[in-house]
Amino acid sequence: MTPTEARLPLLTLGVLFVGYACSYFHRADLAALGPVWNGPGGSAAMAAALPDIASLGLFVYALGKFVGGVLAERLGGRRLFVLALSSACAAEFVAAACASPVPFAACRVVGMAMLALAWPALGHVVHGLVPRHRLATVMAFLSQSYLLGDAAVRAVLAVVVKHGGGATEVLHTAALGLLAGALASGCMFLLLRRRST
Repeated sequence: MTPTEARLPLLTLGVLFVGYACSYFHRADLAALGPVWNGPGGSAAMAAALPDIASLGLFVYALGKFVGGVLAERLGGRRLFVLALSSACAAEFVAAACASPVPFAACRVVGMAMLALAWPALGHVVHGLVPRHRLATVMAFLSQSYLLGDAAVRAVLAVVVKHGGGATEVLHTAALGLLAGALASGCMFLLLRRRST
């Protein structure tokens, strides 16, 4: 193995870490939208539906993880990981145009269902990158993106709201964060493909 080949898996793990952290743009946006919808000029209907929308999204997210492993084996973890992030990105952009709870909840369900596939896809990619005896350590490292990603995303969205951003700006920021994660991951997977061929 050349030095370049040795560095590429490490770089890939770093990109996966950042990419999965970016997935929290879709999961943390509701925390930023709550104060916006409850504040002056907000939407009382959206604020009232927020707890139900959040619960429905988490329920769908939990169910989606059951099928994530099967799809990763059939479609490949790389494709599924990028698909999960890019689909959640599209759901955020569509949700930004929704002015009532029902269509917003529908966007939320689609986004959370697709995002549920990201962690099983990530695991499938890692399984093919690292030796078996290192899997536990690597997955423990990548799981830290849960906490760090959540904290970082909430901070970014709080800055958006602090500077006068409304619901549209929050959702567009979340969508762009997801898009960045999808693009970075997709580019890294293309590098891996070139190396393998």
